[in-house]
Amino acid sequence: KFDSLDSSEYRQQIKTFRLKYVFLAAKIIKTARYVIMKLSENYPYKGVYEKCLV
Repeated sequence: KFDSLDSSEYRQQIKTFRLKYVFLAAKIIKTARYVIMKLSENYPYKGVYEKCLV
C-alpha cells in the first residue's frame, strides 16, 4: 500500500511513522459483524491513513 504515499511520507523514520499512524486517537465501534474505527475530524493525516487502508 506504499504506492499511494508521496516520497516524503515513504522515507520517514519508523518512530515518526508510529507517531503519525499507529498511536492515534480513534473510537472503536464493535457490532455483531463489523469493527469500525472512527478517526477524529481534526486528525491531520486522515486522508493519507484512509488511502493506505483501502
